[in-house]
Amino acid sequence: MIEGGIIKSDQGGREHGGMICHGWKRRLAVVSLVFMLAGGSLSCGSPASVVEVGAPAPDFTLPTTAGSEVTLSQLRGVPVVLNLWTTWCEYCLEELGYLAVATEEKGGRVVVIAVNVGQDAAEIRQITGEGGTNFIIALDEDSKVRSTYGARYLPTTFFIDSQGIIRGEKVGAFYSREELMTELDSFLAK
Repeated sequence: MIEGGIIKSDQGGREHGGMICHGWKRRLAVVSLVFMLAGGSLSCGSPASVVEVGAPAPDFTLPTTAGSEVTLSQLRGVPVVLNLWTTWCEYCLEELGYLAVATEEKGGRVVVIAVNVGQDAAEIRQITGEGGTNFIIALDEDSKVRSTYGARYLPTTFFIDSQGIIRGEKVGAFYSREELMTELDSFLAK
C-alpha cells in the first residue's frame, strides 16, 4: 500500500496457498519443458550472462529515482538485497512493500536496491509518489543489468554479501513479508 508517497507493507500481504503457487509453478515448468523439447528458446536475442551463487556480483552504476547514481561496488562492506522488478508486474509492486518493511526492520545492516527494468523515473514516481521509498530505486531503462544478471523472470532477487559475493537468488515473488524476512534473516546470519 502507498501512504504519504511511501510504499509500505500491511505487515501481512497477500497470502497464497501452496496449491495456487505450486500449480502455477507446475504449469510454467510443463510449458517450459514442452517449449524447450520442441527446440524453442526462452530468451530473446543473444543469450544473457548468468550469474551464479558463490560468484562475484557484476558491478553496475545506475541512475536512481532520487536523481543520483548507485554503484554496486561502492556498497562493499554492507550486505545488499538486489531486487529486479517492473511496474506492470502486480507481484513486483506488492513485493516493494515487503522491501520497505525489511529496510525499516534491518536498518543499516543491509542496503536494498530495487532495480526497475525498462521504465523511466516519471513512470516510477506514478507508483511511489514524489516522496519515494525508504530504499534505493535504480533505473535499468535499457535492461542491461537484467541481462547481465540473467534475470529472465521478474521479480528476481539476489542476496549479495558484504564482500560482493552472490549468496542467494530468489526467482519469483516473495508471497509474504514473513517469507522475505525469513530469507533475509538466514542470509544475514551467514
